[in-house]
Amino acid sequence: MAIGSFMVLPLMLEKLGQNTFGIWMVISSSVGLMGFLDLGLGSALMNYIAFNSDRKADVVKFIKTAYMIQFCFIGILLIVLQLSFAHIPWDGILNIRQPGANVLRAVAITVTCFLVNLVTSTIYAIQKGLQKSYTANAWLLAGTIIYLLLLWLVLMKNPALEWIALVNFGVPVVVSLVNSVLFLYKEQVFSQAFISRNISWREMKLFTGDSALLLFLQLAAMICFQTDCLILAHYTTYAGVAQFTVAAKIFAIPMVILGVYLQSLWPAYAKAFSDGNWAWIKRVFLNSLFFAFLGAVIFVAAIGLSKDLLVKYWLSGQMQISAALLAAFGLWAVVNSIDSNIATLLNGLKKLKLQAFWALIMVMANLTFSILLVKSYGVPGVIWGTVLSTTLCSVIPCAVYIKHLYNVNIKLKAAN
Repeated sequence: MAIGSFMVLPLMLEKLGQNTFGIWMVISSSVGLMGFLDLGLGSALMNYIAFNSDRKADVVKFIKTAYMIQFCFIGILLIVLQLSFAHIPWDGILNIRQPGANVLRAVAITVTCFLVNLVTSTIYAIQKGLQKSYTANAWLLAGTIIYLLLLWLVLMKNPALEWIALVNFGVPVVVSLVNSVLFLYKEQVFSQAFISRNISWREMKLFTGDSALLLFLQLAAMICFQTDCLILAHYTTYAGVAQFTVAAKIFAIPMVILGVYLQSLWPAYAKAFSDGNWAWIKRVFLNSLFFAFLGAVIFVAAIGLSKDLLVKYWLSGQMQISAALLAAFGLWAVVNSIDSNIATLLNGLKKLKLQAFWALIMVMANLTFSILLVKSYGVPGVIWGTVLSTTLCSVIPCAVYIKHLYNVNIKLKAAN
């Protein structure tokens, strides 16, 4: 979906204009902050499935439990949203004076579809936990193609914010729902769910405990990466938000590709960890780290060399992207390629408390750095804040811990 957004971005800029496009980016980014409302259940479920993949009954009972919690929680949220929507100060949240009816409809559609998708998209965690990432990725690709076609039609016929919201957030709901029904029926999860026993109180505590930690990590990541548009909207202009978003779309490409690979590697690390295969973990981690770093550097260099061509042909000269903003995003892409590999390994090893501790420090540092730097350096300041906080509060301490953890486990294995 992110690559699809990159492809259609010039057309959106042309049809919406910088200000309306900036408003749409603030709406979608604001809703993106609610991603933590999945309670970390998807990530916890993927871990538990990976650790218990050879025990079908256990897999089914955890899937059943995750869906039951999500249905109840998201259902309550949708009811609360319906009752309170008219009383929420959207003008203050979006920094828009007297938002029009079309903006409010777009917000309502976006929030509703986003909440429903938190439930339906759980199927991708299930498929990845079962080492069937190819199935999940095939459905995601199909969703991206449908999204591109429908968004192109909307932009050409009626580029209203509410229709754009429906395509952006409605298509993933429909695709993941169809995927869920077909996959769970094929894997006989539906039939076994009715006869499987419920998880024990002890298992529930462990499951929800891991979910809570993963929820905190999700929340920390969202605060670091999703608040940038909100900070820019309050300290600069919507034109600044639009420029930032365009650069972000460009540099999201290598991160999306890396994310697809790492999502399949996460359950693989979990399985190798349960088998005590530290040699495989070290080899795969170092290879992944090297190629991710190399790929990020090559991509950044290519963007730097083709900047003028991008502005001329991709954006049709509608917007300029400053060299300072590109440099900031370039360094972010390199740092993030390292940080993503480290986080994936620690997730697979279930070292969640360590990550939660450093994530808390990173969130506070990121908000502080971003606000201070945007005041001094403008739009590039927010991404410099993210680069500094990620490097100092995540990459360095977690890399040191991984080296220590590997040495300890190798010594224990040799002693035994």
